[in-house]
Amino acid sequence: MVKFIILVLFIVLSSVVFGQEQVVVSTAVPFLNITPDARGGGVAETGVAGRPDVYSMYYNASRYAFVKGRGGVAFSYLPWMRHLIKGQNLFAINGCYRLDDLQTVAAGIRYLKGDDFAGTGAAGESAGDFSPSDYVLEAAYSRRFGQCFSAALTFKYIHTRLGELKMPDADGCDPSGAVAFDISCFYQKETDGICPSAWRVGVNISNIGSKIAYMTVGKEAYLPANLRLGGAYEINVNRLHRVSVSLDINKLMVRTYDPDKKDESVLKNIAGSFGNEKFLKSIVWQLGAEYEWRELLAVRAGYFHESEMYGYRQYLTLGGGVARKGFMLDASYLFPTGEKDAPYKNTFRLSLGYCFK
Repeated sequence: MVKFIILVLFIVLSSVVFGQEQVVVSTAVPFLNITPDARGGGVAETGVAGRPDVYSMYYNASRYAFVKGRGGVAFSYLPWMRHLIKGQNLFAINGCYRLDDLQTVAAGIRYLKGDDFAGTGAAGESAGDFSPSDYVLEAAYSRRFGQCFSAALTFKYIHTRLGELKMPDADGCDPSGAVAFDISCFYQKETDGICPSAWRVGVNISNIGSKIAYMTVGKEAYLPANLRLGGAYEINVNRLHRVSVSLDINKLMVRTYDPDKKDESVLKNIAGSFGNEKFLKSIVWQLGAEYEWRELLAVRAGYFHESEMYGYRQYLTLGGGVARKGFMLDASYLFPTGEKDAPYKNTFRLSLGYCFK
């Protein structure tokens, strides 16, 4: 029963965002907006305008059109909220392949697995064993238009088993699925000279799709639709040293929860998320920096900021990585600066990738 209570608390913290004034934005499958890879995790999860790489799926799939080489594969591991509950892990596998000079395809899976436990009903009777899990299958097509611009479309199938959870005095529901898509674009301008540099700008509108049954009976919840935009600047100081800075701005496109409001369409709900007086408070901003030595060693840092009114996620990130003969190994760690006992404290990420020439 203790594990049952902890799991329910985890779900509430994951799917309901709240702050000092109890501003509530409730969504299903919130893991869709969790960054799994360690490279992005080291720079405060920025990446919509980051350097094109195998991890582009999570930030902006249109970056794939500028990936160097034939493609690559990667695996990422993230123990999520391990300070709150053990055994909750996010795994991600993805890869990309260049069809020609203009077109690139990519695919991947993200799988969130919770620890198995035996549930009990309101009267203490056994409710059977439960194995919570969510996953998303995603595939992307990215195409370059000209020398500097690209766009991409990503399709997703999302599946959750949390609907099977038997809450006290309530019936569960069958495992549920939903379909969604992302649309993104990317601009990259490289300059030559004594210190070659690159300007990058990106936009990604993600998780636009059908509603899904998620711990509710007879009512479906919205997916965590999100707008992400940002920019990055990279400069090669010389043959040995490269420095980059990046800034991302995020807006969750789900209307503030109102128990008296009737269900509305997905598009109407998205439009309504921009129409409240606390709009600026709902913006999340992230700032990251990376230093690389000889394209072999990297050191990263960043800061993530969310208003106290909308979740109060505020933390510093540190990370590093090594790359050799196509292989990449990255790690990152975050330090909360907001809540002293934040449920996401002590979060680390590990990623391993390989790029084909």
